[in-house]
Amino acid sequence: GDDRGRRGVPQRAGCVGGTRGAVWGEGGRVYLQRPTRRWSRAGVREGVGRVTRVGFTGTQVGCTDAQIAALTRTLVELRDDPPLFLRVDPLGADEFVLHHGSCVGADAEAHYVARVMGAAVEKHPPAITSKMARCGMLPGEVTHPAAGYLARNIAIVKATVVLVACPREEVGEERRSGTWHTIRRARALRRPVAIVRPSGRVEWERCNFSGRDT
Repeated sequence: GDDRGRRGVPQRAGCVGGTRGAVWGEGGRVYLQRPTRRWSRAGVREGVGRVTRVGFTGTQVGCTDAQIAALTRTLVELRDDPPLFLRVDPLGADEFVLHHGSCVGADAEAHYVARVMGAAVEKHPPAITSKMARCGMLPGEVTHPAAGYLARNIAIVKATVVLVACPREEVGEERRSGTWHTIRRARALRRPVAIVRPSGRVEWERCNFSGRDT
């Protein structure tokens, strides 16, 4: 594929290796809606919880500059002002936590974004150590046991209530792709998914979190 405009893996923060509004995509499954009322960063309104456990998936090639910018905006939105259609997990952590696969490329870039945000991280590293990014962890943060790619992808989805994905494809899907396998697993478990395309376009797939893990 054409990798023009893609970034290298950040060499900072211990890691080596959209504009709001409605956006519509293929199949009528894409949503990004401006909330009609604000949520506070500290928690919320009328006893409702907040989004705290967010999963991430992306390619080993890494993200484009536009994807990095849109990923950052999306994560900040989920932390500070989540779309109202998201079902908030009542069993969420006390703080915003990003779960990623600890691979070179997009995972390492998402790790750096989380650090810039001041967000906590949980790593789900791959069993193939040659593809593992060296992402520094802070005291109290969790590194899960290494697992095969497919098992690790499923673990990320099960551990979180919303998935943010940065695929290589600007349109459509790729069947033989770990990123798209994770997206399909999130759909099967009824997690909302934010697909951040290489152009920076964000497509929300709006599902009601069922709490189902199988």
